[in-house]
Amino acid sequence: MSTSLLVLSRECPDRLGWYAQGAPSSGTSTRVWVHDAAGSHFDEVDEPSYWENVWAKVEADSAGSPQNVGEIRRVKTYTPGSASFSLATGRGFTSTPTPTMTVGFYKAVPPGTRWGSTPGWTHYINRVLRSIRYRRYSILSLVTDGDMETSGVTNWTATSATLTKITAAANLTLGSTSLRVANSGTNGLARSALINVAPGDTYSLRADLRVASGTGELEAYDQTNSAVIESETSTYPDWRYLAFNFTIPTGCLSLSIRLKGQEATADVYWDNVSLRHTKARQMDLPSWVDNPGAVEGLYQYRGGAGVTAGADAGLWMGQHLTPIPYDDIIAEVTAATAYRIAFSWLPKADALLMVRGLGPHAELSVDADTTVADKDLVELGACALAAADHEDPRAEQFLADYNARLPFLPYAERWIASGQPAL
Repeated sequence: MSTSLLVLSRECPDRLGWYAQGAPSSGTSTRVWVHDAAGSHFDEVDEPSYWENVWAKVEADSAGSPQNVGEIRRVKTYTPGSASFSLATGRGFTSTPTPTMTVGFYKAVPPGTRWGSTPGWTHYINRVLRSIRYRRYSILSLVTDGDMETSGVTNWTATSATLTKITAAANLTLGSTSLRVANSGTNGLARSALINVAPGDTYSLRADLRVASGTGELEAYDQTNSAVIESETSTYPDWRYLAFNFTIPTGCLSLSIRLKGQEATADVYWDNVSLRHTKARQMDLPSWVDNPGAVEGLYQYRGGAGVTAGADAGLWMGQHLTPIPYDDIIAEVTAATAYRIAFSWLPKADALLMVRGLGPHAELSVDADTTVADKDLVELGACALAAADHEDPRAEQFLADYNARLPFLPYAERWIASGQPAL
């Protein structure tokens, strides 16, 4: 189950009693409005000092044309008798607050990453997400975004097709997303980023595909000479793979991988596009490997059945993981990819080369961003950090609750490698 940054940012301060929510009942300007939520836990005489310097964030607006959503301002004064808030002159919301808006009030810790020099809830939440790990597999490939796990389709160039990343379970093999290539004309395709090559070198190419309509075609393409080097096709309506070896022709210095649908109505889902030099003994590790200790193992994966052009569709053969011994994790701290893995064992030509390890959860930046990290664990950790920074004695209890929950989560682990404290 995923949780949004907005929910985490609300529930963390709520655990500390540092959050309230309401809607403006009126607004006379962009700087003054009336709060219609329940009063604070303080007596009325204490409320002016309680609400002073509290951050107000417009979290939602149900109006047909939403206004101010996501804007954060700081309260200057609060008048208990009229329950009205005033902001500093010239520091108002863009539009006058209205009753259709939901406003969150944050005490001590602001929403967002920070307010001036004051860290915000996004800062604390992301510190926890960087510190807990989950077990994951990634393919090793020379194709940028070959595993289709990068958000968006900017690593793929469309021709006569619409490209979208898909998360529906029926359209996935490994990981959380696949690439849909829906044609708008014949031979519509998605082209990978260009790969520098040398004539005479040999490569192994493999990709998973599910053909919803038409004919799917996997191509190794000579970009230098605008010619197809090798290709395979499938019309199978469920997941299978295409795989072949090929040699870089004379004069070819630039290669691309093209995921094509032959017919104008072709609709094909693609995943796990793997390209390896057949003699490679080192490959870049995925970006989530931020420490050599994050790698747990190297594997050969051979799911599905071999394919040749015009062959019978065959059957999905299931998942087959074979451990591969590896020699070393090589640090290249100044390179685009920080770590490489060295191995002596040669994988099968039609296999995916995969690494298993413990990767950090992705950080969140906007309210709609979500994480599948354990919600209670993230909130307890963020509250421990925020309370400690504000010298709140409850910090120790939050940390104790965080540590008590950690062992019960099979895919979340305290990161104990050197220089990587859990919190």
